[in-house]
Amino acid sequence: IRDPEMSRGLGEVYKRQEKILLAVKSCRDHPTAEVIYSRVKEQIPDISMGTVYRNLRLLAEMGLVDTLETTDKSLHYDGNTDEHIHFVCTRCNKITDVFVKAKIPAPLKEDGYSVTGSKHIIYGLCPACRKKI
Repeated sequence: IRDPEMSRGLGEVYKRQEKILLAVKSCRDHPTAEVIYSRVKEQIPDISMGTVYRNLRLLAEMGLVDTLETTDKSLHYDGNTDEHIHFVCTRCNKITDVFVKAKIPAPLKEDGYSVTGSKHIIYGLCPACRKKI
């Protein structure tokens, strides 16, 4: 994550950050900070929830993880930063990756906007929840 020269003397800090990043990147279930905390705590028993929150915020700012919110307002993390969109079930909050490129609306280009990124989330019912209604 960091330049080895810059991290000299800060080994524990960056070790924790790397474990948190690995916890997000190594799964596809779009975990919350609480789930990430419980996974990392197995490897680093003295890690605090605050450390996890601060590092997740920093990793998101650095573009190493993505964030998305479900209908229950919980914030989830995605280690896959390749371009894709998300489908969130409004009943069970399951998050599914959909690997298609999101198109930038033509009016933005026509009006002179320069788009540097976007987040596209589609809400609806997943197949399992549709069967229940």
